[in-house]
Amino acid sequence: MRSDTILETKMAETRYLYFAYGSNLWWPRMRQRCPDARAWGGATLDGYRLVERLYADIERRTGFHVQGVLYSVTAADIASLDRFEGLARGIYRRINVKVRYGRRTYDACTYVMTKETRAVRRGKPYPAWYRNICSMGAQWHGIEDEFKVRNTDGWSLVFPASAPTKENEDDGQ
Repeated sequence: MRSDTILETKMAETRYLYFAYGSNLWWPRMRQRCPDARAWGGATLDGYRLVERLYADIERRTGFHVQGVLYSVTAADIASLDRFEGLARGIYRRINVKVRYGRRTYDACTYVMTKETRAVRRGKPYPAWYRNICSMGAQWHGIEDEFKVRNTDGWSLVFPASAPTKENEDDGQ
């Protein structure tokens, strides 16, 4: 082999599926936290419901479902999510779930609040900034917006309706 010949073998990087249902719905936020993430799109987690506990949480509940976004992520992205979700501090814990995407069911990871965090945050409403991010994310991906607030006129958003347009990326989705 000549010394000026470079053989490059690129091994396929292992990717994992992550189901987001709170502020990580908002693509710019997710992209900042997990630069290698690829959004597949809206997905459904059956047998759970969304719960407002200062920040978004989910809990098992028969007959309910949570809409979110399925992302393909790297191990480095998961490590970043673990930090942002407060895994080491006992705020959230990572669990494995089965989510529906299209006509198939996939294994994915997601995060749920720990029992201790649920007790401390029980009954606390979302901060307005957090509700805005989650609501924009739901709209961004075209899924149910569980983050709108109800007023006397019906459902209303708490932010201006000038959300940016989704980036055109060829993620092989």
